Amino acid sequence: MRRPHIGGLVKSGAGESSSVEGAKLRFVEAKNLPKPVRAHAWIPGTPEEPAKILKRIQIQNAGVDTSNWRVMDRRGDPKGQTLIVLMDQTSWDKMGAKCNHRPYVNFTRVTFKLLSKPKVGGEEETKMECEDATVAEGPSGEPQPTASTSAPQ
Repeated sequence: MRRPHIGGLVKSGAGESSSVEGAKLRFVEAKNLPKPVRAHAWIPGTPEEPAKILKRIQIQNAGVDTSNWRVMDRRGDPKGQTLIVLMDQTSWDKMGAKCNHRPYVNFTRVTFKLLSKPKVGGEEETKMECEDATVAEGPSGEPQPTASTSAPQ
């Protein structure tokens, strides 16, 4: 038995549902879903659990809500860690308006930068900007990175 195409359900109006009293659900095309913002930041100091860092950002920066942020990856070393964070566009915009994407963490400001999204083989691949850096020779003949990073050298 062949199943009916889901697109027909959406177009026919049968795509609306209410499984919880008072809630209305509807099917939408993927292109109409909000896209999360991907950003990274270097957090100096002894590496801590990401949940503690996000909570600290929210407490120390009035108007910055980290409750919907998700840490997707972290890379640590003895001097600090880099966090890769997914957040909604509203959070990104509010953080820009409140602190120019430089919230306080402990006694310093950290800089959140957008991640690049190059397409590799038809799929999106997220890379940190510092990984995309190429090396060129400076005036003294020494290698110089061409992409800026927020991580200390």
